[in-house]
Amino acid sequence: MLVLVRHGQSLYNKAGMFTGTVDSKLSMLGVEQAEAAGRLLKEKGLRFNVAYSSHLSRTYNTAEFILEKTFSVCEIIEDKRLAERDYGEWTGKKKQDLFLEHGEEMFKLYHRSYKTAPPGAENLHEVVERVKRWLPQLKKHTGKNVLVVSHGNTMRALSVAFGFHDEKTVEGYEIHTGETIELEWTSLEKRF
Repeated sequence: MLVLVRHGQSLYNKAGMFTGTVDSKLSMLGVEQAEAAGRLLKEKGLRFNVAYSSHLSRTYNTAEFILEKTFSVCEIIEDKRLAERDYGEWTGKKKQDLFLEHGEEMFKLYHRSYKTAPPGAENLHEVVERVKRWLPQLKKHTGKNVLVVSHGNTMRALSVAFGFHDEKTVEGYEIHTGETIELEWTSLEKRF
């Protein structure tokens, strides 16, 4: 089984800021969400053979909590291709302030559009291309229990790479902090 998990809430998430590639630590709620995800996966009888995270501590620490709760003994492989979308000039800025500055339509376009991005930022299409370059690494573990802890936009990009969403439907796809998505390998056989 492949289990995708969005990291627990970060301090930037808590403050309502665009985090992007900033290494924001988990908040107390984020730690609780990571532990809860681990307990949920343990209740389902999952123990992981392989674990991946981005190089950012909020994903790595979430993976550590999950592996601990599921009694999984494996290293966490960090991969920068699983990093959050770079928000460019919006990184570290409050979402509410940018919403007021740019208006609802422009804010939504920059925040959720597939091919449009804030100045100096990656768009979601670029994140999709980045995660597609990582998929051969994942494919090596087909049939094993694999944990991938990543970021909201990276998981949205994976949903496009796997063919579950396209550039239109992904705009409305939201993954909450600490959320788990369990995928049977049989459902992915012809997707990558």
